[in-house]
Amino acid sequence: MAEKLISKPIPDSKYFFDRYISPNKRYAAEAMRPRIVDFELTSKCGGACTYCYASSPYFKGADMPTEQALALVDDLAATGVSQVQWCGGDPILHPDWQQIIGYAGEKGLSNSVFVAGIVAKRVAQALAETPNIHLVGINFDTVDEEDFMKTHTLERVQGMKYKAFENLREAGFHPSRIMPCLTLTKPAARSIERTLDFLVDEMGAGYVPMFVYHPIGEGGATELTPSLDDIRRAYAYRAEKLGGHWLRVGPTECGRFYCRSKFHVTYDGRVLPCAVLYDFEVGNINETPLRELLETKSKKLCYDFEVTGECATCEDADVCWGCRANAYFYKGDVSASDPMCWRNSEGLDLHAMHDSPICQSPEARAAAAEEAARLVEQQAE
Repeated sequence: MAEKLISKPIPDSKYFFDRYISPNKRYAAEAMRPRIVDFELTSKCGGACTYCYASSPYFKGADMPTEQALALVDDLAATGVSQVQWCGGDPILHPDWQQIIGYAGEKGLSNSVFVAGIVAKRVAQALAETPNIHLVGINFDTVDEEDFMKTHTLERVQGMKYKAFENLREAGFHPSRIMPCLTLTKPAARSIERTLDFLVDEMGAGYVPMFVYHPIGEGGATELTPSLDDIRRAYAYRAEKLGGHWLRVGPTECGRFYCRSKFHVTYDGRVLPCAVLYDFEVGNINETPLRELLETKSKKLCYDFEVTGECATCEDADVCWGCRANAYFYKGDVSASDPMCWRNSEGLDLHAMHDSPICQSPEARAAAAEEAARLVEQQAE
């Protein structure tokens, strides 16, 4: 089953776009019943990225206890979650990752595994043998060595990422089921055309997700923030390679329905609406069972509010509502129009970034988080 699935080619990038806005995602978003989870198994990672939102220590950190992870899989299946995106940290650094992800596959959950890019042959084979894995994502920002070292601490990691592609293909993964995931920093934007050419034309990637850099965690350096011109150029070139439909969701990347039908569980039990929105934690599974949190906090997890400004009136508002994390980190308002979208006339002015509460002091950030929590509470009533 697993080998047949991973070796089956994905038709084209429209497949992913259609899944983002599928009727099931629309229903889950409108009903505010999340069906997708980002699941952190560990905080450990070997990616050596200087922009890491999770501040993952280099091959150090903590794991979610195996028994707790297995019990959480039971809860996910019982509450109607159908898709798990295993992340971190790097999930394959958890000592029992294959047991846990394999158990999720046996429970009927669809699994995607997102790794830093250090995948030995034996690990690639283990991934191929694990039930119900339909793709593996690899963090891959740039082909340019100089640009790579502006956002990473170890040069050899870049070579390991190339080897990971090779090992996964040898293990039986079709190239379209190996998903390069790119964090769009200013350094990565400099070589984005060459990077996309390599990933699509040479590696055979069916889709290359691009996520605009957020100044959080290890990534507190605002000089890594790409300009609106950088973002526009990057997404326009990807549209040339993979289809103009991707421009309809701008830098949101996944669209409004996918965004509003997903939640995140950290390795230490925090439950969030988004991997980077730590200030919007709704509870912790170490204190409150996940089933109870999904029952009582689903509206908060699914963003029970309307966006304001140009995102609300955009011609593509039927599938997009701007990235809420972009709005929060760069404007201090989770409901604001996405300041990183080139179609927003009030887009980000890099020279005025210091005006954003999130890019200021810890006190200013705390105040912004308090105001954001008040907004969510008010609109969820």
